[in-house]
Order: sequence, then C-alpha cells, then structure tokens
Amino acid sequence: MAIRTDIISVDWSLSPRIIWIDISVTEVSAQDLYDTLRHLEALSNAMDESPIVDAGGGEPLGSGVFVGITVSLFNAKYAFAARPGPDWVVCNMSGGNVVAFTDSTKTTTIYPREPTAYVSADRTAASSATSQQQSLLEHTSFNGKVAVDFIDGYAGTGANSEGNPIGTDLAPSNNWADALVIANTRGFKEFSIIGDATVSGALDLDNFVISGQSVNKTLLTLEALASTSGLEIQNATVTGIIDGSNHIHNSIVIDLTYVNGDIINCGLIGDIELSGDGTFNDCYTVDQDDPPIINMGGDHSLAMPNYSGIVTIKNLTNSNKEVGIGLNAGIATLDSTITAGTIIVSGVGIIQDNSAGAIVDSSSLISNSAVAESVWEYERV
Repeated sequence: MAIRTDIISVDWSLSPRIIWIDISVTEVSAQDLYDTLRHLEALSNAMDESPIVDAGGGEPLGSGVFVGITVSLFNAKYAFAARPGPDWVVCNMSGGNVVAFTDSTKTTTIYPREPTAYVSADRTAASSATSQQQSLLEHTSFNGKVAVDFIDGYAGTGANSEGNPIGTDLAPSNNWADALVIANTRGFKEFSIIGDATVSGALDLDNFVISGQSVNKTLLTLEALASTSGLEIQNATVTGIIDGSNHIHNSIVIDLTYVNGDIINCGLIGDIELSGDGTFNDCYTVDQDDPPIINMGGDHSLAMPNYSGIVTIKNLTNSNKEVGIGLNAGIATLDSTITAGTIIVSGVGIIQDNSAGAIVDSSSLISNSAVAESVWEYERV
C-alpha cells in the first residue's frame, strides 16, 4: 500500500495512456498501482485528463474472507519497461485483478498490458479472487482520499457502528484532526469535502488536495493560522488567507489574500491580493456589480490569459514586474496606484488606463475604437 512514483509514471499523450513500470522491478501490486495512479491523476499536469483508474472489492464472504481488489484502467494500459534480451524476463502484476476499458463507462474492454520487448507478464484475472488482508481492502474503500463531512460525519479513526471505515464515503470524518490522522496513516494526500469547511487553527495542510462537491455546495474558508503552502483546491468556493505556491481550479475565488501560484478556470469576486507571481488562466468575472480587484502587492507579476469580464489591477510599484492580460470580451482598468512596471493588454475589449508611470502596451487590443478606425480592404473575385 504505497505511492510508487519512483517506479511508475504515465504517458498522458497517448491513447490508450501508457502506465510505465520501471525496468528495475519485476513485480507490482495492484494496490500500489491504484494508489500511485490516483496520486498522479490529482497532480496539476493531469488536471485536464479524463480519469485513469478506479477500484472495487472488499465485499465480505464470511469467516474473515473478503473479495480481493480489482483495479480498472480507463483508456490506459500498463507496460513493464522493455528488457535488452536475449533472455526473457517474467514480470508480475500481483495482489488483485487488473482490467482495462476504453473509458469510465466500462462498456468496452481492452487488454490491460502493453507488450514490450523480452517481457513475459502474468496478471490476475479471476473475478472470484479473495483475500484475507482486510486492511488492504479497507484501504481500497477510501478510493484514494479521505471523505470529510463536518455536519453528518463521524468522530474517530476506526469504523462506525455499521463497520464502515471512518473517512470513506459511507462514513465521512467529521473533524480535521481525525481526518489528518487517517490521511497520514494511510498515505493519502486528498480530502473530499461534503458541504462547507473551515481550515483554522494550527492545521497543517501543506501539499494536500481539497476537493469540494461543487462551487454551490462547498464553501472553503481558509484562516490565517493554518499552514496551506502547496495546497491544491478544486470544485469549491474559496475565501480567506492562503499561504502560497497553490493551485486552485474549477472554483470560485472570493476575497482571497496572499495568493501565489495558479488559478485556473475560476470565477473571481472581490479583492484578491498577491504575495508572489501568479497565473490566472481562463478566469472570469462572476458578478458584474462586484468585479474583482487584483492587488499586485507592490512588486509581483501576473499573467491573465483568456480573461472574460471586468477586472481592476492596482498597486504595482516595481519597474521590473509585468502584468499580461489577454481579454476575451472584457474591460481591464489600471488603477492610479500602478506607478511602475509593464502592463500588456491584448485580445478583445476595453482598457481604462489610470496608471501613473507604468509602461502600458495595448497595441494588440481589439477595442470598439480600433474597429471603428479600421480600414477594410477586399478584392472582388
């Protein structure tokens, strides 16, 4: 039960995706394969990829015997690295079933192993496989993350009265302290939040992933004392104070302070203050009556490609810093507190330049006035 990024990697560019297993190993457990793939698909470089893995099993058969783990690969195959030959090497996928499908609907199967040179591989494929390793099956039931519901969840780190492990979807944890113990004990790096949540006190959530139900169902409030460096957030409405080096995607950001990192495909509302360089990619204004104001913190850079809606940039005083805004039908206002730096605005929209001392380049911006002043040429054919 381990995340094995030292020996397992994914080539996301292929179809089916190839899960490479290093030449240094000849056997990988189905559980380690599942844990590692869940970790890899949660990373930022795979955020746009379709799911690659799921797992099932753990049903009791009596007398302490349980159905073994079955790992399902979606548009993916595993491949043991090719050997130099001329001798063939037997490589094994052990400890459960591994099956593969064209996609997550599981309607069309494909052979789960990609052939490689001088490798002969065995795999478990019996649908009736059993195991007495209850801890392994419990681990699988978490689906790679700890479920947390602060209203209807359970205290403790064991099981609820029905025997479901606390921290699973069937028995979510109801507090951060227990949820962290469960995550650290089992090697998970993701929390699945049901409803709203507040990250407060001396909590250490550095480098974890928090997934909400949706922007309408999960409000995530981050308080100053919590440690949230490297925190990744998705599918939630986010507000408060965040430490830095963060990734926020598919969310709504409201009045967030000390932002440093990437905000991708998010709606923006209110005041957003930077503590370092940032990238706001494919973001948009949620409320035209409360458009976002980006506070540059004096000396930080910002890239905002493909921004839709209204945005105000303020407080840039370092001549070595840059702001790049690519408007996709919007209005960018440069506040008078911008006294230095370089501002480049392109795309389609309007710039309202109230800056005092910055270098502002809007020559590539297509605005109403630019269209009116255009000279149209055509050639009759």
